[in-house]
Amino acid sequence: MKRLTELQINKLYAFTKKRYVEWYDVQIELVDHLANGIESQWE
Repeated sequence: MKRLTELQINKLYAFTKKRYVEWYDVQIELVDHLANGIESQWE
């Protein structure tokens, strides 16, 4: 199973921040969901 790299995850955090998601706990949830969705599509 292919996993996202740390750099790719950091880019997801930057993506959420760029879209004005400023609360860290919300960013964590969004990045988790985005990463899981990306990894699911890779399978």
